[in-house]
Amino acid sequence: MSLTTDAWSDPDLVSFLGATAHFIVRDGPDSQLILRSGLLAFRHIWGSHTGENLARILYKIIKGARIEQKVYWFHIVFNIT
Repeated sequence: MSLTTDAWSDPDLVSFLGATAHFIVRDGPDSQLILRSGLLAFRHIWGSHTGENLARILYKIIKGARIEQKVYWFHIVFNIT
């Protein structure tokens, strides 16, 4: 399983974070692998976009989805535009 996230602010400076899960499934024993993706969470962010705050929010999402055993580590990269 792979997770992607994005955090942003709207014109009124209200902040949000979206998290998407990507995973591979097989429909049957002899079938092809199929990539699936789905929205895991969409959250309003309170506080600043610091790595610590985003990590805390993402951890709560992972724990709430009960996938913490499938996520070994995560890395936060800031892309300010």
